[in-house]
Amino acid sequence: MKKQMKYAQLALLILGFIFYSCDKDDDSPEPENKTKTNEFVMMIKVGESSYLSSFTDLNVKNIDTKKSFEHIAGGVPYYYEDFVFYAEGLVGNKIHKYIKTKDGELEEKGVLTMPSASFPAEMTFASKTKAYVSLNGLGKLAIINPTTLQIEKQIDLSSYAVGDNNPDPGVSIIRDGKLFLALNQKKSQMSVFPNAHVLVIDVKTDKIEKVIVDERATAIGMFAHSKVLTDEQGHIYFYANGMFGFQPDAKEGFLRIKKGETEWDKDFYCSIKEMNLPDVPANKGNYTLAMAYGGNGDVYMDIQIPALGTNPPDFVNTRDYQPFKINMFSKTAEKLDLPATAGWAAWGICRKGDQIVFALSTKTANGLYTYNKKTGKCSEQAVANVAGTPGHIEYIGK
Repeated sequence: MKKQMKYAQLALLILGFIFYSCDKDDDSPEPENKTKTNEFVMMIKVGESSYLSSFTDLNVKNIDTKKSFEHIAGGVPYYYEDFVFYAEGLVGNKIHKYIKTKDGELEEKGVLTMPSASFPAEMTFASKTKAYVSLNGLGKLAIINPTTLQIEKQIDLSSYAVGDNNPDPGVSIIRDGKLFLALNQKKSQMSVFPNAHVLVIDVKTDKIEKVIVDERATAIGMFAHSKVLTDEQGHIYFYANGMFGFQPDAKEGFLRIKKGETEWDKDFYCSIKEMNLPDVPANKGNYTLAMAYGGNGDVYMDIQIPALGTNPPDFVNTRDYQPFKINMFSKTAEKLDLPATAGWAAWGICRKGDQIVFALSTKTANGLYTYNKKTGKCSEQAVANVAGTPGHIEYIGK
């Protein structure tokens, strides 16, 4: 074709126009039959069951349970690389394993049965062959092989308990070769002993180095109810929800352990209860249940607003958890233009790039709503409807 172009400049111009047009056509959307990889996993509650569902992206419009895996309601999903787990937590003793296949679906790969009454949850992964599991019911920390689903060892934590022989291990995180493990120190299901307790464990040797205690928060890192956040500097933040407002002397708030350190940062404390919350009745909130870190100190969450509640509580019809963005550094808050959700559907928040995804049960819909942290805009309605109550959601498309 190049030789022909040399002989006819007019042909060159015509061909150039044709090729230019073809190049523009190449920018057209990919064929609809191209396989997409599932980017999200979510728990959907229907009746007494929770369904582990995976879906492609936020353009799905409707999310149902047809290709989901049914479990007893009350557990929590976790993921690591191509592994997805469902830990039964306070409702059972099993950890169910799935893998993310090439076509993006989840495939069952086995079940690990933990000791009776151990209530396994809060999985933290060191590698594909080593993970830590909090055995909240037994006061132990299990080390498992996530690939083979074998229990490698159990670490007895009873000597670190306050008031009984179970320190009630909660959430954890690995940083700089150390596992930081929260101890909830519960008296009963609805009450806890004072202070924030975190164990520091060497990941290489699994030896407990020390426990760090702070009186500014109570029951930090509540089991199956919070996450440990990490900022851009590598500082980590544990959260205490003040026992959901049911225990008057329980202290709510964020505490920090700075990068390279293994002690509480005495110069940092951030409390939702102490913040002025704009655009809600009384400008006050109690606590949060789930959160996602958005960068520069911004944390996205659903905050329980006491003035939106009822007395006695109506857990079915009340929508008293309002989506907010708070900044831990400036201790300021911004109400997001999203509808309030029910407490039993205030568990699901995750981040995908600039999008913060909220799984909400509002007065008008069960669905996924979004906030774009770059533009500051919220979705005007649910971007995807959910056939059931949406719960824990994770972005796994990284």
